[in-house]
Amino acid sequence: MPPKKAPAQKLTHFFAPVEGGSPLSLPEDLPEMALTKDDLLSSLRDFKRELREELKMDLASSLDLLRSDLNLKLQEVQRDLDSVGTRTMDLEKRLQDTVQKATTSAELTSSLMEQMEMTSLKCEDLENRLRRDNIRIRGLEENVEGPDLEAFVTGLFQEIMGDSAMEVNIDRAHRVGPPAVSTRKKPRDILVKLTSFKVKENILRKARQNDNVSFQGHSCSLYQDIAPATLARRHQLRPITEKLRVDGIRYRWTYLFGISFELSGKSHHALNAEEAAKILGIILESDLQGETNPQNRHPDGEEGKGIKSNWLRQGRKRGLRPR
Repeated sequence: MPPKKAPAQKLTHFFAPVEGGSPLSLPEDLPEMALTKDDLLSSLRDFKRELREELKMDLASSLDLLRSDLNLKLQEVQRDLDSVGTRTMDLEKRLQDTVQKATTSAELTSSLMEQMEMTSLKCEDLENRLRRDNIRIRGLEENVEGPDLEAFVTGLFQEIMGDSAMEVNIDRAHRVGPPAVSTRKKPRDILVKLTSFKVKENILRKARQNDNVSFQGHSCSLYQDIAPATLARRHQLRPITEKLRVDGIRYRWTYLFGISFELSGKSHHALNAEEAAKILGIILESDLQGETNPQNRHPDGEEGKGIKSNWLRQGRKRGLRPR
């Protein structure tokens, strides 16, 4: 049986600081101990084990704190994600509602624009109907009519109709626009309202049969009075009417605001220049929409009076009656 070893001294006893020496120095009055290598190793093992246990406890405590903090942070992140998801769903729902409302608004706007366009056309038609008894006389110099304009116009109409038994009754007659000034290049038109539509039609028909209408030595032209918007629409069709005239194709104006003509034995109807050009197979040299705005054209204004209504004059030469 091996001899019993002396009890191992605590390792801390050897590393404890002493007064006047280093932590590893031994005190002078320390009694001699029988320390062996095995005792020292055993003490180191014990210290190592204690240190390991303390480190494990510290690490476990730190990990627990870290895990707790991470759980709290993850919970906060999860709450934020849930909130973002809820708001995203709400935004998507609002976006769908907005898209649906925008689609509905676009459809409603399109419908309202169509109704407004139709209403505008009807108003324009009503204006033309109100002007159906009117005749516009163009080309007579200022003041040639003398003090009595109605008497002068009545004589003009009677001379145009010749032996017609129809009686000319004028409701009113006047120059169009403000009084003439010396710098004005062209005389103002004379607007005449008759009391009978049949008499007005007879006067225009007789006038179209004459290439040159003159009265008391003054030449003039007679036209049906139409709304400014209709005049602008017909002016936009001028390239088409010129093409028809050059090709010897007869045409006439139709209700509402269109042009009708025969091509290759087939009747065609167009509401604008683009449709007519497509039918005729021609390409317009310039964008007709880029010309003067139709809303700014008026037969009473400078620009309106500067427009020679070739479409009417051509129809008159070919014995056509514009509607």
